[in-house]
Parts: sequence; C-alpha cells; structure tokens
Amino acid sequence: DALTEVARAINRFPQVEFLYSDEDKLFADGSYDHSYAKSGWSPDLHMSYNYVCHFAVFSRDLLQRVDGWRLGFDGAQDYDLALRATEIANAIVHIPRNLYHWRVLPGSTSAGVDQKNDAWDAGRRALSEAVARRGVAAEIEEGIDPGTYNVRYPVAGRPKVGIIVPTRDRHELISQCVQGIRETTNGLETEILVVNNESTDQATLDWMDQHQGPVIDYPHQFSYARMMNMAAEQIDCDLLLFLNCDITIASPNWLEAMIGHAQQRRVGAVGAKLSFPDGRIQHEGITVGVGGVAVNTNSRGYFSIGNLTRNCWALTAACLMMRPEVFWEVGGFEERLRVAFNDVDLTMRIHQLGYDLVYQPHAMLHHQESALRGSLHPTEDEDFFRTRWGQPLTHDDPYYNPRLSRHAQYYFADEVKQVWLPRGHPLA
Repeated sequence: DALTEVARAINRFPQVEFLYSDEDKLFADGSYDHSYAKSGWSPDLHMSYNYVCHFAVFSRDLLQRVDGWRLGFDGAQDYDLALRATEIANAIVHIPRNLYHWRVLPGSTSAGVDQKNDAWDAGRRALSEAVARRGVAAEIEEGIDPGTYNVRYPVAGRPKVGIIVPTRDRHELISQCVQGIRETTNGLETEILVVNNESTDQATLDWMDQHQGPVIDYPHQFSYARMMNMAAEQIDCDLLLFLNCDITIASPNWLEAMIGHAQQRRVGAVGAKLSFPDGRIQHEGITVGVGGVAVNTNSRGYFSIGNLTRNCWALTAACLMMRPEVFWEVGGFEERLRVAFNDVDLTMRIHQLGYDLVYQPHAMLHHQESALRGSLHPTEDEDFFRTRWGQPLTHDDPYYNPRLSRHAQYYFADEVKQVWLPRGHPLA
C-alpha cells in the first residue's frame, strides 16, 4: 500500500512536492529488520548522509525544475537529486511508515559501509556542489562514522565570542572549566564573563579576584534565567555562548565547530554533544514529549544519529551558542522558568520563528550536570511549561518519529515491553 499512503499524504498536504518514508531491510532468509524510523525533515541531517533515501517521491514539476537526474554521480545519484530537489521544494512531507524493504545483497550499500568508496566520494561531490549552489563556504569531510559526512563551515572573520559561566562556589569546577576554554580557543577572540551567585567559599572568591575577565554578582535566590539575561545584557560580542561551570572540554576544535554553524543565518542556536564524566551519553539534543515533558536525547547509537550533525526541537543551555540578535529577538530566557525548562522553552521559541536548531557532535564536552542548582526541579516550572506548550504527550517532536516510544527513547513500542520495562510495570 505504499502508493496509497503517498496518495493520502498528497491529499492531506496538496502543496507537497517531495515525500519520503521510513524503511527497513529484507534479508536473504526472508526476514525483515533494521527498521529505520526516520526524523521529520532535517536539512542538517540530510547534509550528514542521505537519510531520506527510500521510499522517495518527487512531483513531476519539481523534477523538471531541477533538470532530473545527472550523470557523474554513480552510487549517489539519488542523493544528488534529493539535494537539488529539497533546495527548492515548496513542501516536504515525511511518511512515518515502512513503505520500502531494502534488499540486502552482497556488495550493496544496504549491507553497510565499512570504508570510503566510490559511492561515498560521489556523495561528497554532490554535497560540495550543493553548498556552492547555496552560496555557502564549507568543506566536506569524512564524518565520525563510515559512510557519513561532516560539513565544516569555517569561521568567517574574527567574531568575538562572549562566554557566560554561572557559578556558586565550586572553585575546582569553575577554574577547570575556564582553563579548558582558554586552552582551546585556537586564537579565537573570547571574553569569559562569570556570574557569581552568592559564593562564600574563599578559594572561589580568590579565583574570581584573579580571573582575567568580568565577574558580576547576583546576590539573590538562584534563577538561571534571570542570571543569564542579566549577563547577556552586559557583554558585547558577536556570538553568545552559555556554558555551565561543570563543563570540561573533550575536543580541541569544539568552539570552531559551534561557531561555523552559529554564523549561518538560517541557524538559531547550536548545541554540543555532552557526556557524563564516566563516558555515558548525556545530551544529543533534547526530545520533547518523551519521558514526560522533555528529555536529553540519548539515541543509543540508533542509525548513528548521535554522531551526525542534525536538527532538534530543543537544546540544553549547558553549552548553547547563538547570535545575540536571535537571543533578543525571542526576548531571552523566560524568567518565570527560574530553574528548569528555561533552555527548552528558549530554543523552542527560536525554532518557532523558523530558525534551525543544530546539534553539533563535533563539539564534544563532559558535563557533571546540576552542579550549580543541585537537584532543584520546581513543580511550578514544569506547570508553567505545560501551560505554555500544552501537555507534552499531545505534541509530536518533529525530529522524533511517532512510531517510537514516548517512554523509552529510540525503542519501538513492542521493544519497550520486551526489553526495557521491568516485570510488573503497567506498560509491560
């Protein structure tokens, strides 16, 4: 019923010019597996690899406008076509059903890509032409995982990055964080503004006296939103970076990776890949409406998306970069969300204005989480968020497939029952 599903989608969205569906793989023994529950349209994920792939439907008019298939891209001719088509398509629709079974044959890319090959190189050339058509300066590099790409946007000019770091005591954390920043600026101009929220520890106070940058005091009850707004008003920069004091740097070029995307006019904010000190994944973006209100994304390696630059509906402010004009266009952090969900709310409002939010896995950091606010999680913050955005379970995160569980990330409903939920759980 693949064509029937496509017809239904066209009837529902008459302006659509490009449609793509989920897919799985058909093995020699007749079994089906590796079901790919894809994201809704994600331009940055599409620049990381051809995730739309099968089953794809183009309007005749769209194909004529892009002059159809081109020679010279064998092995990636469908990627080249999709890149050109999605640049000018009036509307793009994702059908969250497996409408295609990709037969796994010896030598086929359906069996996996272990190393660069002719198809990968053809895809690289298609991407290089795509960024050139779009008037963007970028280098196409090999991605973290085989068969993927990293579109590296070089830093344009000499932007000044204003880095805002809040702290209360915890000298050992703030000193390590700031030292890590200074060791990895790679010649970039930065100013590190520290927000002191009622520190009393003498070692911390002594460190602040010696800090080579501004320190402003916030002698009031902890309010992350108010502190960040106050600091953003007092720093003159081309790019704002909100950074928690319990962050340590794990990749030397993290700042360039974030700046490159943040300077793109279509991008509203950029987030990093965060892991706990023991190496467990903490943040690959934020998924809204899963596990309650929202949850830090941990894709568990699902189709490599944790290692791919992609778009999200929300990002954490533990490490969050944006242009000041975007920050003030949405009015900064919502100060009625004193402790929790203020970053989710901020980035969702930025997305609401039509900007892309970008998760950047090449900016890798370690994060202890909540070292400043501890276990504070006021119910009034959650209530306010629910009132503004509606009950989370009635929302579909556009980048999280509706076939996946709302209770356990990147599991299907039957897998949640069989693998994840303990015996006796009401959903088991």
